[in-house]
Amino acid sequence: MPKKATPLFLVYGGNDLDGHAYRVVASCPPHLEDFLSYDRLGRPYAPRKQFQATGVSMYTSFEGARAAANRFNIGRAIAEIELTRPVMWTPSGGDGHITVWSPASTLLRHVLQCEEIDSE
Repeated sequence: MPKKATPLFLVYGGNDLDGHAYRVVASCPPHLEDFLSYDRLGRPYAPRKQFQATGVSMYTSFEGARAAANRFNIGRAIAEIELTRPVMWTPSGGDGHITVWSPASTLLRHVLQCEEIDSE
């Protein structure tokens, strides 16, 4: 009989995150495409990253999102999103990085504010 599998990620509901997360987006106001996963966009990813590739990257703080935007040149704005049901998430990296699973339309509908950022 195989050993019991050890989970790679623990998945939580949106309310466990104090209800807020930050997503790097192209510009303000954000568009539906800003909340699509690599998988939905048809972008390539390593098979071992499938779990993450079906969700979207976010951060638990504005500063974490700003640092990622500057480090990876991935967008010029930060959207603050209210995360509640039916959102699921998992910690998936350092510096407050999380992966969130929810329909893009739900995430877009729950944007609280968006702020353009300057590059550093």
